[in-house]
Amino acid sequence: MNKSKKVFLITSCISIIGISLSYGEQNNFLGKDQVVKTLKSEVLNEGLSKKVSLDLRGMDILDTLKFLATQGSLNIVATKNVSGRVTLFLKDVTIEDILDIVLLTNKLACEKKKDLIVIMTEDEYEALYGKKYSDKKGIKTIKLKYADVEKVKAVLDNLKSLIGKIAADKDTGTVIIIDTYEKIDQMEEVIKKMDLATVNRVIPTVTEKFELEYANAVEIKDKISEMLTKDVGSVVVDERTNQLIVTDLVHNMEKIKSLVQTFDSKTRQVFIEAKILEVSLNDEFSMGVEWSKIFRDSDNLTITGELPFSSPASTSSSFKADAGTFTSDNYEAALELIKSVGNTKILASPHIAVCNKDEATFMVGSREAYVTTTTTTGEVTETKSEIVNFVDVGVTLYVTPVINKDGFIQMHIKPEVSSVREWLETSEGNKVPIVDTSNVETNVLIKDGQTIIIAGLIKEETRKNLSKVPLIGGIPILGIPFKTKSDQVKRKEFVIFLTPHIITGEDMTEESKKKYEKLIEREVE
Repeated sequence: MNKSKKVFLITSCISIIGISLSYGEQNNFLGKDQVVKTLKSEVLNEGLSKKVSLDLRGMDILDTLKFLATQGSLNIVATKNVSGRVTLFLKDVTIEDILDIVLLTNKLACEKKKDLIVIMTEDEYEALYGKKYSDKKGIKTIKLKYADVEKVKAVLDNLKSLIGKIAADKDTGTVIIIDTYEKIDQMEEVIKKMDLATVNRVIPTVTEKFELEYANAVEIKDKISEMLTKDVGSVVVDERTNQLIVTDLVHNMEKIKSLVQTFDSKTRQVFIEAKILEVSLNDEFSMGVEWSKIFRDSDNLTITGELPFSSPASTSSSFKADAGTFTSDNYEAALELIKSVGNTKILASPHIAVCNKDEATFMVGSREAYVTTTTTTGEVTETKSEIVNFVDVGVTLYVTPVINKDGFIQMHIKPEVSSVREWLETSEGNKVPIVDTSNVETNVLIKDGQTIIIAGLIKEETRKNLSKVPLIGGIPILGIPFKTKSDQVKRKEFVIFLTPHIITGEDMTEESKKKYEKLIEREVE
């Protein structure tokens, strides 16, 4: 045996003898088992009296007990029926007090056996001892508004019973009382007298300024307010600089920072390439085009989607439109297919970038002006004034894109075709337009870069034709029998192409540049 081991053994023996003598002097030379029992009891009490801080949100009760056992070097065993979750925020509270709070709030009980703490349910405790664990004790949580927490705790410590516990949290101004029900009622009355508005409690708060880059401070203020500590936190908006000034408890400020960062993220955008075509239908399609049949019969074009669809938003119960999606490779084939049903003219080919979930509007048409007259009657005179009003007629398209996490775009689309059917003359001699409107409304889920085609938006135009016999038909009065007037109805159908592209709004990458170069080439062709 080497020298170091000998020294260790001698020292250990001396320590054991010293402990035995010490306990022998105080306890009339107790036996070995009694000495060990006393030592274990002191270790147990020392572990339970250790102070710790907790911030638990819905933590499993078994994990909580494991944490307390580790912190206090305790032996804690739970029966198989012990379950539940714990939410606590305590600062510098003894493990014994925390254990009592956990037991009472979760309807549990405990039994101390030598150096072992056994946690069980109240039913198990009652089955063992014939009485409920919580019969003598109750728990009450009180949040102070004005009084100093430590001063209140000091007073309550003098009022509690021998089995009572008082826990206090300075940051949140909360007092937790565990005692007999009679004592709890007495201490509540004392707290009411101490927690007066004339007493100032200093709450440790911090203030942070958040300068938002993307989000609107006014819009997210309400969301931030929901996270604030009640009666403590506050939020102020500086609209000029788009800043949020938030005041709250230190531990809650980290959660608020995380929430602000979530809201203040870059908004993704959608670049929409639109093309609006007008098709003057030939005689074969004078009653309208059966787009569902033409799309499916085409060998060069693959259309996906349900065709046709009817819209409940349409002003006419019989009005319907056809819609489908196809890849960009089939773009030219779709244009050729549309040209086969009549004379085709491109009315507009706009491009627009819109933020995610915002509405974009495309309008191709005219603004019809009409005059209304307002009469103002005074005591002596009567004054008339004219107001010029405008109504938009033509093709209007409303599009709202929503980008999902998989890179698809949900397009809320509402095309509308309107025209002036006739003019109504008022008693004042003003003419007011009567507008016919047809519209549909739908949602389409489409992949980035694919094209949506919407057809079936029909508009009728009535033209007055005059036929007459040459020479004779031109003679005033005498030429009337040699003239014929007729109304000719022309049907025009509008076809809309929409191609969405997800963009970031930053400098274009090489991939984005190639994508937009293709769009420009397509327009040139």
